[in-house]
Amino acid sequence: MYNVSEFRCAMCGNCCRGEGFVRIKADEAPRIAEFLGLSLDEFLRRYTRTPEIKSQARAGDLWFVDKPGPEQDCIFLENNLCAINPVKPQQCIGFPLKWRTNDIMDYCVGIQRTEHED
Repeated sequence: MYNVSEFRCAMCGNCCRGEGFVRIKADEAPRIAEFLGLSLDEFLRRYTRTPEIKSQARAGDLWFVDKPGPEQDCIFLENNLCAINPVKPQQCIGFPLKWRTNDIMDYCVGIQRTEHED
């Protein structure tokens, strides 16, 4: 198994694509809106949607919308980089050291490299 303390992001952008969602906690939205130079209302209208998980919706959390198209890219993925990196949500900050998907070895180049270096 891989040693996550050795993980180095390969900046492949694969963790920001595909099925899933990016959760924005209520206290993260104003920071992102300010970074983008938008009012909170405008940010919420353009970039977020109501969570399909009822407990997250009740908590006041939101999800980012995806870019249009089959890849299901995060709305803030640009050239495999995060356009809001300095203020990205905790969910994004925690990947893959605090949480990861079961199929991470199929798409995360950084984890794949770490595995092969052991």
